[in-house]
Amino acid sequence: MPGKGYVLELNSQATKDVIELRSFLLRVIKELLTLEEDPSRGHTLAGALKGARSLEFSLPGGAYRAA
Repeated sequence: MPGKGYVLELNSQATKDVIELRSFLLRVIKELLTLEEDPSRGHTLAGALKGARSLEFSLPGGAYRAA
């Protein structure tokens, strides 16, 4: 898509986590792809993840966070 400045990349653990949520796969992907459109979405983390941002979203059965 022209004009996109960001690309979402998943590390191996994130890929495993997404696979475990396969019953909600389309919803999870939709949430994660919002980071390509607006990478400043969410809040800034501290500590070992300083400089990263946290995107929180809910699915049936629990809340999830992508950093």
